[in-house]
Amino acid sequence: LRLVNILPLYRLQFENVTHFTFEVFGSGGEFLDLVAFRRMLRSMPRMRSLSIALNANIYFAETQLIRLQLLCLESFELTIGVQTPAYMISQIIATVNVQDTKRMSLKLHGSFDCGENNFEGWVAALVPFMDGGEGHNELQSPFVRLQDLTMDINFFRGSSNAFNWLFFAMPNLRNVSIKLPEHANLIFQESWKRCGIFRYLRTLRL
Repeated sequence: LRLVNILPLYRLQFENVTHFTFEVFGSGGEFLDLVAFRRMLRSMPRMRSLSIALNANIYFAETQLIRLQLLCLESFELTIGVQTPAYMISQIIATVNVQDTKRMSLKLHGSFDCGENNFEGWVAALVPFMDGGEGHNELQSPFVRLQDLTMDINFFRGSSNAFNWLFFAMPNLRNVSIKLPEHANLIFQESWKRCGIFRYLRTLRL
């Protein structure tokens, strides 16, 4: 099932859906109905693959987010366009239990006039940290079950901090594939080894 710029406000019969794609493009400054979004996802109890593509200045109006458990979910794909606010990404992460998936695909698409702060903001929203006290930061929701990661980054150079946040949140990765622009700034740091990043890695494709 694929829905583009459509969010059903009433419960529909989606019991047999196993792969769902939800896309929102071109809207500006609008709110999405979180109750309707959660109702839609709950109507797909057999969903194994969830794909969300956003390139719009939108977010959920509600602020009290309770994570929805999709028990059959194994794969999550997130495509982020330049118009998407980081706050919307944090709301998606707080609403759906994507942290329990085994496979993830991230597509972060910038533009020529898009600053690097967009990239860092998106990554920080995807893997939020909290103050752990005494100057230490702790992950709120690490992706401990994630084994396969695919990334497609356009226009952004990236930053050591952003990549460090991302990979630190995924301690059990087995297979990683990353597509980067020519001017990308991905440096495999010695500190990653000390922190156990990629300790279970089997394949790496750049």
